[in-house]
Amino acid sequence: MAHDVKTIRDLLWPVVERELGGPKIVALNIRPELDRDGDPVLFITVVFDDRMKDIHPKALTGMVRKVRPTLLKAGEKSFPVFTYVGRSELGKIKPDAA
Repeated sequence: MAHDVKTIRDLLWPVVERELGGPKIVALNIRPELDRDGDPVLFITVVFDDRMKDIHPKALTGMVRKVRPTLLKAGEKSFPVFTYVGRSELGKIKPDAA
């Protein structure tokens, strides 16, 4: 079942925030697409407040394993692909546009 972007964001925000272990999430931008094989994927850009503290690389590399059960439990079969951007890297770009 494909969910709308707002529902997916609401499902994933608390999981991602908990797993990052500190930095505040400024935006969680989600773009549903199909991969080269025609399978559904979710391109997820996590914009975080990088003024507070750095994110441990282990939190980043394990994120798919942490969010996948939440997605599957909700009936969302799309595979999540994460990108992380510090708020300071955006310059004048609004976080929701990252």
